[in-house]
Amino acid sequence: MPETLASLVARRDLGLTLRAGRGDVIVHWAHISELLDPTPYLDEGTLLLTTGLSLGRTSSQWPEYVEQLVRAGVPALGFGVGLRHAIVPPTLIEAADRLGVSVVEVSEPTRFSSVVRAVTDGIAAADRAAQTSAMERYRTLVKAALTAPAHRSIVTSLAVYLDAWVLLLSREGHVLAGAPDHARRNAERVRLEVSRTRSWHSAMFDLGDTRVTLLPVSEAARPAGVLAVGRPAPLSGHDRGVVDIAVDLLSLEVARAAELLASERRERATVLALVLAGRYAAAEQAAESLGIPLPEGLVRIAVVTADPGHRGDLLVALENERSLQIVSALVAGDPRGRMVVVLPAVEGHVGVLQSVLSSVNGGRGVIGAAVEWTDLARVWPRVAALATRCRPPRRAHC
Repeated sequence: MPETLASLVARRDLGLTLRAGRGDVIVHWAHISELLDPTPYLDEGTLLLTTGLSLGRTSSQWPEYVEQLVRAGVPALGFGVGLRHAIVPPTLIEAADRLGVSVVEVSEPTRFSSVVRAVTDGIAAADRAAQTSAMERYRTLVKAALTAPAHRSIVTSLAVYLDAWVLLLSREGHVLAGAPDHARRNAERVRLEVSRTRSWHSAMFDLGDTRVTLLPVSEAARPAGVLAVGRPAPLSGHDRGVVDIAVDLLSLEVARAAELLASERRERATVLALVLAGRYAAAEQAAESLGIPLPEGLVRIAVVTADPGHRGDLLVALENERSLQIVSALVAGDPRGRMVVVLPAVEGHVGVLQSVLSSVNGGRGVIGAAVEWTDLARVWPRVAALATRCRPPRRAHC
């Protein structure tokens, strides 16, 4: 970590004594000046070193001097005794206490250059530690990128490292990955912010006490999605570097995952179209060649949808519902933007659909009676017609 006044005072070779203020002040740099107003040459967070040669031993200018330091963002003053002043002037200590500036006394044998060197060495050590940490994080992210599904592994690893929530959304606004679990609650606000700015460039906005950073994934001209990182504390330079690495790794993975998902959806839609056309043998043959499992025994067919802007979320929720995966339910979209689900007529299947629908805005649908697989084409027209008349409910599903 960077040097603090306390860590500098703790070094016996420097001979420093804290005379006013706090010792936990972080020192970002050190500068030597005997000017009456050195502030034009000082950055915020600087430890200013002076012997007070420009001011008298009982000068009334010390309060004004300290006020200048406060306005310049200088949190600490190192005062060298033994040359012009035998002790740190009491008026200086009084003003520093009142204005919140820390003061350390630098004993006569100690050279200011030794204090400056101690500060710069501390800064260099902190930078080396941060760079080492960044390299370790880079290796962790690369390892995550090799763990399928890579985009979810990268998002999870990034959330842990930053102690933040992280969301990865597709260009269409669908949640591709989120960590930890509660991160998905922020998806709608992220979508709104991207839509509001109408820009795929980096951006930031506040969500309560959380600062959210948005970064396009892939090329900004035609990004594959957006990465959102939210946490109360702003990202440091090294944190941002780690995020940039994650974005680079995600760019290829998101495009690849989106292409693979689109292909899988087309394949499921093809099998479903054959089923609804009554071509069951062809449907079973296509499903077998494509590696698509089909439900067995009596089945039901359901048509579900959601409010505009949330239908993609519903499709993703159905595809990711573990209970439906276990029973080999066939999930596919239709040209009208609705989702069709063919699932076995087993106990609890209706409750699973209701649970998924309740998780998406305006989720609703209808489900047909239990029939043999070869009767789906017969019941389909009535189920589809009922779904057409199904209107968005306030609190209940059709």
